[in-house]
Amino acid sequence: RWWNTLDHLEEVPKSYEDQVDRWREIFLDSVKIRMRADVRIGTALSGGLDSTAVFSTMNLLSGRKDSQVRESKDWQHGFCSHFPGSDLDELKWAGIAAKSVNVPLTTVNIDPLKSKWSIKDTLYHVEDPYHTLPIPMLETYRAMSNAGVKVAIDGHGADELLAGYGELTSLLKSSNPKETAEIVAIMDSLESGHYKSNSKSLKTNFIKHKFINYLRTHLRKPKDFLTSVLGKNDWEYFRYKLNYYDQSHPEFKKLDPLSQDLYESFHVTILPTLLRNYDRYSMASGIEIRMPFMDHRLVTYTFSLPWTSKVGATYTKRIMRDALKGILPEQIRTRRDKIGWNAPLHEWFRGPLKNEINMLISKNMISKKVKRYWDKFQKKTNLEMVDGQKIWKVLMPELWKTSLYDKTHKL
Repeated sequence: RWWNTLDHLEEVPKSYEDQVDRWREIFLDSVKIRMRADVRIGTALSGGLDSTAVFSTMNLLSGRKDSQVRESKDWQHGFCSHFPGSDLDELKWAGIAAKSVNVPLTTVNIDPLKSKWSIKDTLYHVEDPYHTLPIPMLETYRAMSNAGVKVAIDGHGADELLAGYGELTSLLKSSNPKETAEIVAIMDSLESGHYKSNSKSLKTNFIKHKFINYLRTHLRKPKDFLTSVLGKNDWEYFRYKLNYYDQSHPEFKKLDPLSQDLYESFHVTILPTLLRNYDRYSMASGIEIRMPFMDHRLVTYTFSLPWTSKVGATYTKRIMRDALKGILPEQIRTRRDKIGWNAPLHEWFRGPLKNEINMLISKNMISKKVKRYWDKFQKKTNLEMVDGQKIWKVLMPELWKTSLYDKTHKL
């Protein structure tokens, strides 16, 4: 390990307005640097805040004259995964993003039956089990490659840097009553898409989040975890050892509760996994991904900011939204709901992928125990995204193991 963010935290401007100006300055330069290329550039454009921020900023920078920087002029290539009829489809939002910069949008229709990869092939290419089936990601980057794109500039890292997932429960133990009400309302708005400060469910949700935070505080002690995983496996040992020693760092102790949680997500748990996987998704088609939100200057500056600069004014990612006002289309800048890039497994497993799983079951490639979960899933009514994720977690280990032993890949 040769870099530790905690060793590079800095003094930030005291006024929020100055903080916003500095954040904008760093982000624009971060995108500008990553546009240096002699090849065609593309973007995985969902219409969410992060990918649109990158796309809109490239548009802004392309209109400026700067002889000192060799930026690619061939960047106007947005690619959006499209799931017709699915509640996970974001084509509408990607269309708004593309239209705002007057760039045509390439729609990648994701049909698992027409995909280059079967479920087993997909798991083999990615190599590690993961909580979603990556057909949409593999198909999107393949579409980029087919269009002559060699570099993708994407929005990965912003959620972990600026609380995009809305996991704000750590703030409940240190916030005042007014702040607490806003925090809970913000968390709820990520699902509903609407901010309701006077919601009848606010008190109930507050108690729920308080209880969850209590359990996390009392059950997740890094030192205890470090002791318990000794002798189990190298990855768990490394993960909790890293987390434990970082939490002992003097600068970590100075961070507010939200920044401490984000630090773990960014450096230890969620983001390292995401980066590893997206490297595989993209390189399966020979695409290099560049990520402006991962610029070390932006990371250290953002972690130096107080939590009120990251969450506030009824939003997550507060400073990013304010810094990019006038650059982002307003509909997306003020968008509240959070979907994320996933496969609609709850729909696919009752539709196009049902036969493939049934075939594997008939060939005894899936255990009877897992088959019982599968049968229960097929009978359930009013399926939601979480149902697809649950059945996938049950199916995935056996499918993954099968993919590694498939004769096709031993040739």
